[in-house]
Amino acid sequence: MRRVAELDGLRGVAVVLVVAGHLITGIGPYPRPGFGDLGGDLFQWADSAGVQLFFALSGYLITSLLLRELGAAGSLDLRGFWIRRLRRLYPPLIAVCMAYLVVMLLLPWTRGHDWTGVAWAGLGDIGLALTYTGNVAWLWVPRSGWLGHTWSLAVEEQFYLLWPLVVLAVVGRFRPRALVPVIAAGTLFTIAARSLVPESVVEAGLRWDALLVGALVAVLGWRTPRSLTVAALAAFAVLCVVDLPIENVFYSVTAACAALIVGGAHHLHWLTNGVLVHLGHISYGLYLWHVFVLRFAPPWWTAVPLSLGAAELSHRLIERRFMANPPPLRRPKEIDLRERSLHPGRRAVPR
Repeated sequence: MRRVAELDGLRGVAVVLVVAGHLITGIGPYPRPGFGDLGGDLFQWADSAGVQLFFALSGYLITSLLLRELGAAGSLDLRGFWIRRLRRLYPPLIAVCMAYLVVMLLLPWTRGHDWTGVAWAGLGDIGLALTYTGNVAWLWVPRSGWLGHTWSLAVEEQFYLLWPLVVLAVVGRFRPRALVPVIAAGTLFTIAARSLVPESVVEAGLRWDALLVGALVAVLGWRTPRSLTVAALAAFAVLCVVDLPIENVFYSVTAACAALIVGGAHHLHWLTNGVLVHLGHISYGLYLWHVFVLRFAPPWWTAVPLSLGAAELSHRLIERRFMANPPPLRRPKEIDLRERSLHPGRRAVPR
């Protein structure tokens, strides 16, 4: 199954937004902006917008794979699907958790006792990360916060666990378009639930609407017109900069914009830039390790190369060993954009 350079490049954009946002705003448990006061009140939402883009991409790609398998085989190998997801995502996560365990053994101040009052609170972080419950169970489990960014992995893994069951149940009895009202109901439920819960729960839990609208693009085979793609990209860029007073609106609008961008990525040929594509290839490791590096509050000129180096090592030494379809280590000299499609029924698009 072939990869699509535009989508890898879009993933690269997403991880750049996340890293830049964290550098500008700082990150706990000892937040210190990597650029000092340079960012001011700008780009306060870049990291959240980047995560929304990640979610929309994931919803699109996973749904594309599921629909393609159903169309070809008439059924889903759920066990195989879940094993492939774990093989792809779990080994790098274990590496980060092991690194944090070593850090806790060597540096007592990283264990979380000073700000939680619980000895070895960091063990709670490791437990939440490895069980993919960091978006919910943190409400009850003492934790240091060092692996708090794994909440987004929990959101995705829970989606990967439940969504194939929904797709199989609906598409197995009806046509793929029957998923549309299911997606609409799930999206509306997520938006409504966000307005009823505390802000902290919204940030770390109720984000399925971005995954679902990405899935909608796959179900409809939607190809966003060029003009609408550019408009969605411009709106998304503005949302990375300005501070909307209502978080629910921010999450909903960025999710919609991200889905439109995914559907129109074939118009954005600059996404095939080699740097962006490679950043997309190493984006998972970069997401995991840049936060870990920033916990030590280094200056940005140290944090960036350290994070990139750790992500590159993770990609080459760990991730590629378990990928079903690893990307080439070197970018092909030529990419024929006309031979590939971003939508189900034409060409395979793996995660």
